[in-house]
Amino acid sequence: MDPASPAPRRRAAAALGLLLLAAAAGAVLLLRRPPSGPPPDIVLFVWDTCRADRLSALGHGRPTSPWLEEFAREGVLFERCFTPAPWTAPAHASLFTGLLPSNHGLRVGRGDRVRREVPLLAETLAARGYETVGVSANPHVSAVTGLDRGFRTFTKAWEGKGRKTRAEETAEAVRRTLEPILVGGRKPLFLFVNFLDPHMPHAPAAEPVAAVRTPEATEADLEAARGLSPELDLTLPFGGLPLGEGEVRGLRVLYDADVRTADAETGALLRWLRERGVGGDALVAVASDHGEALGEHGHVGHRLSIHEEVLRVPLAVRWPGRFDGGRRCGAMVSLMDLYPLLLEAAGAGVPAGNGADARVLSEEEVEGRVLLAEHGPNHAFLQAVKGMFPSLRDEAFEPVRWMFQAARRRGEGGERKLLRISRSDGAGGPWTAVRTELYDTTADPGEARDLLKVGGPSDAAEARALEALLPAPTMPVLTR
Repeated sequence: MDPASPAPRRRAAAALGLLLLAAAAGAVLLLRRPPSGPPPDIVLFVWDTCRADRLSALGHGRPTSPWLEEFAREGVLFERCFTPAPWTAPAHASLFTGLLPSNHGLRVGRGDRVRREVPLLAETLAARGYETVGVSANPHVSAVTGLDRGFRTFTKAWEGKGRKTRAEETAEAVRRTLEPILVGGRKPLFLFVNFLDPHMPHAPAAEPVAAVRTPEATEADLEAARGLSPELDLTLPFGGLPLGEGEVRGLRVLYDADVRTADAETGALLRWLRERGVGGDALVAVASDHGEALGEHGHVGHRLSIHEEVLRVPLAVRWPGRFDGGRRCGAMVSLMDLYPLLLEAAGAGVPAGNGADARVLSEEEVEGRVLLAEHGPNHAFLQAVKGMFPSLRDEAFEPVRWMFQAARRRGEGGERKLLRISRSDGAGGPWTAVRTELYDTTADPGEARDLLKVGGPSDAAEARALEALLPAPTMPVLTR
């Protein structure tokens, strides 16, 4: 064909148009980024098990997060951030890959792993020239689950303690680890810190308890709550005694106090980092992997629920020139959106196959976006739970066999969230439906009114549309 004919000219013009669009998009991206220069230090704090609605920075009535409120005045506070999983190992793996648990492979944390061909955040940043340092107070974020992959230096802050590691001990482990690294001529730093304080069991010091204590909480309530086991989320559904009102009151006070402790130690640690040249121009993010039920919907803990109290998490980011100015963002975003943002800050591309379930964190609402969450089945826990209650009938352990899935999106009528629970006896077995629920999380954030029971035809149609977006339930693949 004659190259001067109309068809090749149209193809050439289209190609040129695409190149110009790409160049324009790149120019916009460059304009949104901070001034050019060396890649920034990146600091990522995760307050393990911290739910968003218990933060004073996000409207809670007790002063649980005074430092975060100050930090947010220098950055951007995201009011509607959601985790893709209500459990430490899969949520961290999603944060480190930009993938849902069923896509990265680490779903239970009992013998499963992120697939070897899927690089983790620290690996990509290390290849980009970063000094990668991880300090974790949670044993589920370590070599036990393979989440230490890519960290040149990884410190187990819990080692040798035989109890939950307190925030001040975690912060001290960070200082001890970084002292020889923060010297002249160093590489850019990627620091990841997991604080475990909001996780049970709760034993906060007197000062934070006094700061957040409610008038109706008695000493007996607090003492009863201090004795609650971190396995309560499993023992309650499977024959454990229900919590009394006093225990719930005490649990909520102690939880708030532990959140305040993590808040204070994070602020102190960031000041220490700034004194040593880290933090001023760094990208600093404060987030949580998942939340915690504190008596809502008959649950305590986070392993057998995907209600709002375990899915909505805090997220605050400060990156001068991009996320600054003390803005509050009401856009619906995912915890996973941090993953491509951190890589962008480092000047690193997202590895092929990663980031498919995330978008670069933005303050702009993505019209029609659907956020998914999932967890289970927890068959790996079945024998341990049965050992706690050997006299119970097998039917009592049904929730261990369930896969929990959620899909949410925002429309003209507010935010709708679908919950679907499916059941399987094990690998290769059929899946059966347990129940499906639909909630208006704008008007009903406590998820008290199932719209499939009290709503109308439009609600049923929305439920069908959201359910069609959920992937088919699958079993975790345990490698050992």
